[in-house]
Amino acid sequence: MHAAVLPLLMLALASAAASAAAQPYADTVTFVRVGDAEQAVEMVRNGTLDIYYQSVPHRLVADPEDIVVYEVPAGGTMGLLLNPAEGERFNPFQLSPIRFAVNLLVDRERMVDDLLEGYGAPIVSPFAPHHPDYVRTLEATESVVIRHDPDLARSIIDKAMAGAGAVMEEGVWHVNGEPVEIIMFLRDDDPVRLDIGETLASALEGVGFVVERTYGDLAQAYDSVYGANPADLGWHVYTEGWGGSYSKYDDSSLAAFYAPWAGNLPGSNNPEFWNYEHAQLDSITQTIYQGEYTDGEHRTELVNRAVVLGLQESVRLFLVSQADTYVAGEQAIGIINHVGGGISNSLTLTNVQVPSDHIRVGVRHLTQSSWNPVAGFGDVYTGDIAGPLGIPSSVGHPHTGDVIPHAVQRSAVTAGPDGSLEVPPDAVRWDPHEQRWVEAGENATATTVVTLNYTFSNWHHGQAADINDVLHVIYFVTEWDTITGEDDVTWDSEFTNPETPGLEDVVGVRQTGNDTMEVYINHWSFDADDLANAGVFWVSMPWEIFYAMERIVIDGRAEFSDTEAQAHGVPWLSLVDPDDVALVREYLASFLEEETVPAHMEGMDPEYYADRYRAAISWIDEYGHAFVDNGPFLLASLDNEAGIAVLSAFQDESYPYPQGIWSDFTNPAFPTVASVLAQDLVAEEPYSFTTFTSNTDTLRYFLSYETGGLVYSGEINATAAGTDTITVPAEATAEVDTCSLALRIIALSETVAIPDAHRVDIGVADCGVSLGERLEELGVAGDIEFLRTLAGVVEAARGDGEATVEDVMRIVDEQELSGVAIVLLTMILDGDISGDDLFEYIRP
Repeated sequence: MHAAVLPLLMLALASAAASAAAQPYADTVTFVRVGDAEQAVEMVRNGTLDIYYQSVPHRLVADPEDIVVYEVPAGGTMGLLLNPAEGERFNPFQLSPIRFAVNLLVDRERMVDDLLEGYGAPIVSPFAPHHPDYVRTLEATESVVIRHDPDLARSIIDKAMAGAGAVMEEGVWHVNGEPVEIIMFLRDDDPVRLDIGETLASALEGVGFVVERTYGDLAQAYDSVYGANPADLGWHVYTEGWGGSYSKYDDSSLAAFYAPWAGNLPGSNNPEFWNYEHAQLDSITQTIYQGEYTDGEHRTELVNRAVVLGLQESVRLFLVSQADTYVAGEQAIGIINHVGGGISNSLTLTNVQVPSDHIRVGVRHLTQSSWNPVAGFGDVYTGDIAGPLGIPSSVGHPHTGDVIPHAVQRSAVTAGPDGSLEVPPDAVRWDPHEQRWVEAGENATATTVVTLNYTFSNWHHGQAADINDVLHVIYFVTEWDTITGEDDVTWDSEFTNPETPGLEDVVGVRQTGNDTMEVYINHWSFDADDLANAGVFWVSMPWEIFYAMERIVIDGRAEFSDTEAQAHGVPWLSLVDPDDVALVREYLASFLEEETVPAHMEGMDPEYYADRYRAAISWIDEYGHAFVDNGPFLLASLDNEAGIAVLSAFQDESYPYPQGIWSDFTNPAFPTVASVLAQDLVAEEPYSFTTFTSNTDTLRYFLSYETGGLVYSGEINATAAGTDTITVPAEATAEVDTCSLALRIIALSETVAIPDAHRVDIGVADCGVSLGERLEELGVAGDIEFLRTLAGVVEAARGDGEATVEDVMRIVDEQELSGVAIVLLTMILDGDISGDDLFEYIRP
């Protein structure tokens, strides 16, 4: 699995809230690679491991003896990435109808029932049932009508392929005399995704494609899928997995998953590659990302538009969300179960206590991407180890998602949305064209000023962090996110994006003290906390490490991103790779010897620079890597081949956060829908149902057609007793003309942000239409000969048992039935009208 983040978010703005800093109880943490979940559970049970960081199948913890089981409804999601590129060979997925048809080939319900053992939910968008935006977008996703319907999928594919000039020969599609081949990259290190991939591969073969299967893990996928030119058509389908996440206003996910500008879609914005483009998705998601909505209703409207477009395009498909199960030993006290990611979070590592003061953590992988903070850290496994090495600017509340300021306290004053504030003339911004800091000057204005108050402490190599580290980040994100001309070398296709919203909003920054800064931005939000968070700059490592990395990349000896590394045949820069670490040390030594300083940091005592360079070199010599941070743990060693990484507690007097500051976060009370008592619905009459819930403040409900479309929705305050009867008015049921409806209940809490979603299938009494009415509508009421032919088909389809779809289609073809006959046949076989009534109708 990997994490979906935008490049700017990764580096500087609104730091990664999953990390957390507090003085830990443990002295050492050892991460041990254990790829097999059954083995991992047994190691936790016998005390070899204290915690296992990956979710395990529920069947393995049915007997909780000697272990503690933690459940979280907001697990990861699984889906597909399709390659829409046009290449030298015909690519069926360059046609959006065929991409959409893949949605109909997959059986999401089966995946939940069989592969997730019922612990999960089908999804069609990035928003799983536990996510706040799931409820906001439910009507939009219902309108697109995505369901398991292989026959409809085949019909769509047949039409699109024929329109593209393809011909079917012996059950296989051909273009220009060559069979149409699909290459699927299947994740063989995840049994669930492997099953999903194999099942889809068979389904694609069933609709006429030749499928070549290739297998690998995420590290191989970075080379074969994400880092490759899509136009080479080295892959067509990839089985993706994403770590769980949650936030009050998730303004980045839609961009990361659906919008080309964010660099997370085929091509990755590499100018040397073919790139997927969609201007409308870019525009809408940039508006959302920038927070340029007037209120919650406007935001919901934009989110719904983006979701519908994403579903229609179907470059990235979402299939199921998992309800994850984690295990820990009984000896591990103080584990924090995060609603967005379970127990595998830095809050846990700083708060957990074990008798030996040595925490042993099992992980599926140690790392499957590069360790650099610019365009690395692309997988959750690397993040799990790197997270507790740093101090974040803020911490996400593990149960509500609210932002808790941590290393950077912040407050905002705004004149928005329509007014302006005066910007002090000495506020500065980095000008990448002039290569210098320039002042705002007279008459500059901004919408908002955010005041930042920093808590600095020592970096792991012993030098004190200071405001220069922050200023370097402001320089870096400006320099590397601006392309000044054809000869500009400070850009990376996965990091640099001239269209990236947010950076151009910064009018200037003004240092007001050794640990205080003002940030002037042209940004406004109706949410005061969100507004203050929009102006936060923070840093993940000392400026001298950043500077060495930057010079290495400029000199063409490595690249920040995998895409650029593959394009130029150089390493993907990693601060734990021995060869790259040697490069970093080489550059630091040359800086020290030649007294080189960054152009944007000139003017300080020469010893300041020299001390930083010497400290970084000494660190590399001692630890063998160049990953220097300031968090509660430091990276003592990492051996990916052996599958072991060791963290040591950072015992430093400057460390500002005491033990136990997260101890209040150990026991979330999740809202739960225990059951729903629901009878059949009678059209044109009020409809009542009763819910039984716990830990619930609000109930939202949606009554929908199974084939898509909303009948009625509403919201009530739940009673403390947890038993509530809800009534849908008669006027809402008056138009119901189907035999089955879907009732969704969403339970919400004010203290735990993850809702619980529950679905019930509702029968409709006296449903359907009479045979006579339908025959009159179709104009065949008097055509007895036609109806006798149809009755014969029905009788043949019934046979001695249930007819298969293939049986019915064969009969339809043999009888050369008209469209009217097919409509009637479908209604009879679906039970919407009675076949017995047909036989009675034609009886002499």
